[in-house]
Amino acid sequence: MTKEKETPLPSAIKNKEKRSAVHAKLKHQKKVEKRKKAKAREAEEKRALELGEEPPPRKTPRTIENTRELDETVCKPDDEELFAGNDADEFSSVLKQECIPKVLITTSRFNSTRGPAFITDILSVIPPAHYHKRGTYDLKKIVEYARKKEFTSIIVVHTNRREPGRSLLHS
Repeated sequence: MTKEKETPLPSAIKNKEKRSAVHAKLKHQKKVEKRKKAKAREAEEKRALELGEEPPPRKTPRTIENTRELDETVCKPDDEELFAGNDADEFSSVLKQECIPKVLITTSRFNSTRGPAFITDILSVIPPAHYHKRGTYDLKKIVEYARKKEFTSIIVVHTNRREPGRSLLHS
């Protein structure tokens, strides 16, 4: 009884030259086996066509999409129940484009030096937005001002460790 000497995994070999040689050998063997399988598949298809039979069906490759498990929580585009709830949503008029959203952007009392650059970025992203400097005003006064001027939302840019962030208030 003779035992075939199994080649160890390349990751277990410490010598770089030997490791790369074993890796190349394994890669070559894999490539040869793949070629043999492809030739056998082609020969089987050719034999079936000569005999007038149906060739064997081709295997579908495993992909992320066809191996994904079905998730019942994913919304389907034809779900009427889901879209019926959109009418009761507070943003439904904006989504239906019945009213144009009007956004007021303000800062916290103590703004950082990076705050104004962040605010200009927000203003460039949200076209119907307006900036109002907070100054010494209380947030309640700013909310009242926003309601009088018919703003739909307020974004308060605050700073945490000198980095600007944001809080969203919806009126």
